[in-house]
Amino acid sequence: MALRKTFTFNGENSSYYGLYISGAKVFNTTRRSYTKVPVPSRNGDFIQSDNRYENQVYQYEAFLFGDVERKTDDIASWLLSAKGYCRLEDDYHPDFYRKAFFGENMEYELTDLIGGTGVITFDCKPGKWLKSGEHIVTITEANSHIFNPTKFDAEPIIRIYGKGSVTINGYTVTLDRKGSVYAEVDCEAKQVIENTGAFMNDSVTITNWKFPVLSPGKNTIILGSGVTKVEVIPNWWTV
Repeated sequence: MALRKTFTFNGENSSYYGLYISGAKVFNTTRRSYTKVPVPSRNGDFIQSDNRYENQVYQYEAFLFGDVERKTDDIASWLLSAKGYCRLEDDYHPDFYRKAFFGENMEYELTDLIGGTGVITFDCKPGKWLKSGEHIVTITEANSHIFNPTKFDAEPIIRIYGKGSVTINGYTVTLDRKGSVYAEVDCEAKQVIENTGAFMNDSVTITNWKFPVLSPGKNTIILGSGVTKVEVIPNWWTV
């Protein structure tokens, strides 16, 4: 008998609620956002990219076993109590996770007195994140490299120990003061904080105020004087 597949949302696994899934709709990808502009006297449309990807509807065909009436209430409480985007993993993509929001109602069709089927729908940020991109890469040499295995720019978290500058692919982050232990540069959230949680944005300058990204392939990281170590959480992602 094949193992029943499950998903984990906001730290809880669906098997706790007797809820299991099939993989019928879990291999869809996101959609690029663009505008088509017709041009007079020219064949074909002009394609204008919006430089973004759209959120993705992500659905599980679900199977519920045992005490359906009580468990549907418990499942609704679990999913609907989560705030904002939360981590979503499933057995069909063991190397990835998604950032998902649940805001839909659930409807189950009873198959018998102790079972039911239904569809659970999540609204996900575009793409999926590699779990390998959560591993910390420690850099202590003045001139180093880090390799992005995907075809998409990644927005890393950069922990800077000491006071000074770090340059990634020509974009420099300079700390005017030292964090209590380190300064954490969150390139997605566009924030710089101490390990204590205090904001440091007023003590940082960044080239053109463009937070660094890790481009596909080889990326160069240069540590300036005064910086003793850098830890990079790459946040690799793909579609």
